[in-house]
Amino acid sequence: MVKKDFRVALFMPILFLLNLLFFLPSQLLASPPCCSGSPVFGPAVYQRDTGKPAVIESNFSVANAGSYTLCIINGDDAGNNRISSAVISINGIEVVSPNEFNQQIGSITKTVALNKDNLISVELRSSPGSYITVTILGPPKVNITSPANGSTLTDSSITVTGTIDDNLAQVTVNDISVTVSNGTFTANIQLNEGENVITVTATNQCGFTTTQNITVTKTTIPKGPLLSLCVIISEIGEGACNGATIYQNWDVAWLFGD
Repeated sequence: MVKKDFRVALFMPILFLLNLLFFLPSQLLASPPCCSGSPVFGPAVYQRDTGKPAVIESNFSVANAGSYTLCIINGDDAGNNRISSAVISINGIEVVSPNEFNQQIGSITKTVALNKDNLISVELRSSPGSYITVTILGPPKVNITSPANGSTLTDSSITVTGTIDDNLAQVTVNDISVTVSNGTFTANIQLNEGENVITVTATNQCGFTTTQNITVTKTTIPKGPLLSLCVIISEIGEGACNGATIYQNWDVAWLFGD
């Protein structure tokens, strides 16, 4: 009786581990989802067809050469139709090898180097019907819509507005954090007399940062037209200044202008 209880006690943990190994949903064993960023390529779906594996090539360009994030989603969100082997190359360099894929891998994220003009090659080596979705992500795209660059203003504060193509990006305006909603952001900025630089910085989940600057000028001293001031020194005979022969002219700005 004692031996039977001992065997049962030993068997139960083993059964629990077998359940975890064989029945745990594959999506729970998958890699973390890809980061949020601005696509420079894709999303492009590559599906394994019947017959011999084929290499599919695509050309694409980016504004600036440098480091970008390659994001690969394997199959669907439920873990179906995943591939077990594939080769992905960019500009002739293999960036993802066959042994990096299996049925428990839901996504792959890698940093890749891009030129301005690029060629991506994808070859799937798995069961027909399985597929991957490939996206290459880069820095967020930011645009300051108001005020206009080079504006001259009289207000002590202004509202800065702009757009961004990533709602999940972290945005600051002159180091003040702002909220992004539906691709737009707004910030109230205090101005100093003279030139003011407004800097918008956006960082996405992939770690890429974009910065945009504009310059506005605050002036509270109005400027008027130049006036000619004639001071009579001596009124001897006729002259160029109200009958004076000795005079001095100064060009002065109305109300303290230049």
